[in-house]
Amino acid sequence: MKKTLIMTLALFVLFLLIGCDTDEGGKALTGTVTITGDPILGRKLSVNTKGVGGVNGRLSYQWKAASDSNTDGTDIFGETDSTYIPVAADIGKYITVTIGNTGNSSILTSSPVGPVVTEESTAELDAIEIPNLMYYFYQEIALPTTLGDLEVAWESSDPNYPVQGYPEGVTNTDVKRVKVRDNVDGDFSFILVAKIKKDDVAYQRTFPVTAREKNYYGYLLVNFNSNRVEGEQIRYALSTDGLNFVALNNNQPVLSSVNMARSGGVRDPYVVRGHDGVFRMTNTDMRSSLGWENNRGIVLSKSTNLINWTHSQIHFPDKFGGNFAQNKIMCVWAPETIYDRKTGKYLVHFAIAGTSNNPPQKMYYSWANDDFTDLTDTPAILYESPKKTAVIDLSIVNFNNAFHGVIKDEASTKGIYMLTSATLEGGYTIGNSRIDGESVDTEGAELYRLIGTDIWVNMYDCYTNERFGFKTSTNLNTWTAAEGSTKLENGNNFVPRHGSVIPITQEEYTTLKNNTVWENVVVKP
Repeated sequence: MKKTLIMTLALFVLFLLIGCDTDEGGKALTGTVTITGDPILGRKLSVNTKGVGGVNGRLSYQWKAASDSNTDGTDIFGETDSTYIPVAADIGKYITVTIGNTGNSSILTSSPVGPVVTEESTAELDAIEIPNLMYYFYQEIALPTTLGDLEVAWESSDPNYPVQGYPEGVTNTDVKRVKVRDNVDGDFSFILVAKIKKDDVAYQRTFPVTAREKNYYGYLLVNFNSNRVEGEQIRYALSTDGLNFVALNNNQPVLSSVNMARSGGVRDPYVVRGHDGVFRMTNTDMRSSLGWENNRGIVLSKSTNLINWTHSQIHFPDKFGGNFAQNKIMCVWAPETIYDRKTGKYLVHFAIAGTSNNPPQKMYYSWANDDFTDLTDTPAILYESPKKTAVIDLSIVNFNNAFHGVIKDEASTKGIYMLTSATLEGGYTIGNSRIDGESVDTEGAELYRLIGTDIWVNMYDCYTNERFGFKTSTNLNTWTAAEGSTKLENGNNFVPRHGSVIPITQEEYTTLKNNTVWENVVVKP
């Protein structure tokens, strides 16, 4: 009996030793351990175990340092408390902490924080200005690689947004970049770190950045199609490759110009997905059948779904008067809008000519109000031709730390030229020759980027030849001819006029394709 009792007790002890994972005391640590505090020299970092489960007994700590965020750290000697203060040897390194449990042998390791930086900055680093937001339109953030005689190295805290170079042949070779992915949805925040070495002392500065992403699938072409009354209305076409488009609604209008414009007609539609996800559209308020000198206003529109829009008419003689009075100007053509990441406002630009085209068209700009329903500033000159020829149909993109525009110059050969400036609001210089490579007159050029690539498309209107032309480039300096098409669902061609292209998601693509009601007009199957 005594022997049996001893054996039973022994088995019970053995059960406790080897079967302890069945009770709370022996469970492995679970969840996530994090570090709170900023990775700055002399600032305290603390362990946060609120997300840790399975704790039994006292926790142990070991702080570690690594040269990059993807490498296992090395133990920092003697640092075994729940807090740690980075020292000079940690500058540029990433800090983690590993916790253990005296109740069992399991451990958890935090995600790294860092790199550790010094609070002491330099005038050079303080002079760096980079935007904190990128999205499809502003598809990248350019990063300077030199500051005077100093070299600047950049790191990203997120491997999904690595620091990388530009394609060959770009104008500015002293910058690198991070860029959007175009294949995910949501806002993704990360840190960019600029590093310099000055007088053998290393310095760093961090920059918080947000990538506002959309998982893009296809493209929407917005256009009008003729100088006839029925043609000066908004039409849509869809594409999955950005070059070959199929008309929606059998190439019939999707928006009524009567509801949009003071004149009852609209031309030159330009659509952009804004920094806030809201679609903004600009149009020339014009009915050409009334004469080419009857237009003196534009239309600003907004939408959240590309189907239902609100519109605001701006008649320049009423709004501004003075140099823009009825008897001082003859036209306000081809407005477009671009978000300014510095001011947080939308710049709207357009071509204006004096009465009887004297002086000829120059590019002007103003600023939209917060609601995108009005212009707030008297128009100022954005660009005028040094040859004193008329210029119209400007479209601007941001790439390689510069603003690039395509524009029609009404010189002896009427075609598309490239403009370039370091700033949005002026300072543009024009290239020496046409970039469209056409033997016919062209206008209405638009630049857009193919989803997930560095390929830019220059789409333009061969208006005397009744077709669109397409060129592609990865550096906006050298251009290659590309094949594109605009067709009806039955395969026949349709002829669009001056339009614009934006990327859209698969949900947006499907919604537009399946929509049967446009401006209260039912589409017959």
